[in-house]
Amino acid sequence: MTYWYTGVQYTIRLLKEVFPASKVLLGGIYPALLPEHAEQNSGADIIVPYQKIDSCLDKIEKVTSLPFSRELKPAAYDLLGEYYYAPILTSTGCVFDCSYCVSRKLSQFWQFPVEFAADTILDLTKNYKVKNIAFYDDALLANAESHIDPILERIIQNGIKANFYTPNGLHIRFLELKTALLMKEAGFVDLRLSLESSDRGFQSKHGNKTGNEEFQETMKILYRAGFEKENIRVYTLLNTPDQDNKSVEKSMDFIYKNGAIPMLAFYSPIPHTPDFEKARLITHVDEPLFQNNTVYLYRSGFNMDYLQYLKGLEKRYKNQNSLSKNF
Repeated sequence: MTYWYTGVQYTIRLLKEVFPASKVLLGGIYPALLPEHAEQNSGADIIVPYQKIDSCLDKIEKVTSLPFSRELKPAAYDLLGEYYYAPILTSTGCVFDCSYCVSRKLSQFWQFPVEFAADTILDLTKNYKVKNIAFYDDALLANAESHIDPILERIIQNGIKANFYTPNGLHIRFLELKTALLMKEAGFVDLRLSLESSDRGFQSKHGNKTGNEEFQETMKILYRAGFEKENIRVYTLLNTPDQDNKSVEKSMDFIYKNGAIPMLAFYSPIPHTPDFEKARLITHVDEPLFQNNTVYLYRSGFNMDYLQYLKGLEKRYKNQNSLSKNF
């Protein structure tokens, strides 16, 4: 992330101590969003200022004069060293273009072949004995009938036993009953949904990727598939520019009454997004350290007493569900 650049500086200093004759290339989210800052501050010899795979490979080929295959290869999971859980991607980019998010600008939307994604999961569970797998796709459910559905079918057919998680949040608009049933059978235990807000004005201004009626229908689908409230957590975005912060409380209530547990998600100002320009009018955010969500929360002038109230509310909803399940 952009606000981790001091860690990048430290890492590059260490690399240059150990490998003084080697050139250091820096790629990733930070140099893709802030290439000039990375060039001036990171200590890297060469900046790779984009995330798109072909562009990155073109740049590395030019620097090294070596050819690189465009063939999709498995991630180097053997470098991890421990395998209690593993992250996985089955796609890059996103189909939506929300005002607070930069995923679509960083990478083109591209879904990996079904066989490749399924074989990766099979490899993780069979050869590395991974029992917990987290999907980090930004649009996992897009084109479900030709992507995630056949991946899940292969997981089930191969008898893979693992717990699956969706920390990045699922797009509510795309969830169908068939997919939900497959997710349940495959072993999904923690579903994160991206509602962000039940406020209709917020929804229309910030991307319009879902609505309240779609959320309610999705909850019916998930319950029909066998999921329960404890399995379903819904992100509630807090402190975006122009947001009525009282609407957060209403959104949390709406989520809980419709059968899920609300989770607060703190807004981060991300360069090259419309909301970043609005955040600039509130406080100085051009320094990458100030793009951290906690730092921005304080610098934007958010009422800390109200924040503690919302955190207490979040905890109360979670505890209410636990208590009701025990009786």
